[in-house]
Amino acid sequence: MLRVQTWNRTVDFVNETGEPGWVAGTNDGKSIFLQPLATLARKGILKATLRHELAHVAIHRLRSAAIPPWFEEGLALYLTGEQIDVGPYPVFSRRSLGDAIARPKSEGEMREAYARARLLIKRLARRRGQDALWQMLEHPAATDINWLKTESEQPVAPSPAAAPNGRARASRTASPTK
Repeated sequence: MLRVQTWNRTVDFVNETGEPGWVAGTNDGKSIFLQPLATLARKGILKATLRHELAHVAIHRLRSAAIPPWFEEGLALYLTGEQIDVGPYPVFSRRSLGDAIARPKSEGEMREAYARARLLIKRLARRRGQDALWQMLEHPAATDINWLKTESEQPVAPSPAAAPNGRARASRTASPTK
């Protein structure tokens, strides 16, 4: 059974979930918690948010305890086809991917972390195939766990000097969800 809960006001969503107001939705693997439906609909992200959180629930239920949250986030983004817009002023967070996904300090840092997680999953799917994503999710090999740990510890974004023209590449999408 899956429970979906929403609130009439964003402040109530924030107070009950502990998430910042720029997060559209969240889940605990059993339930989905959403900002007010009218707010999500007005922003044009209601369907995308539901799709994203439903993907999370399915992934979460299959996920091995050895799999870090960034892999789940990247897989949810990859499977739903979401693109992450890092905005015109990238943060270039030097925090680890694992920390930035688990406890983002800003919406910009969260966007950068989501974009990096999605990119890593996309590259993994190209290199090993989509079936390998599910295999790794449920039954990661020792080499998979080492790779996941290494990637978890990497900075979210390169320094501005390392990016072409000092800016990160961006793509269009609806507001990300957590």
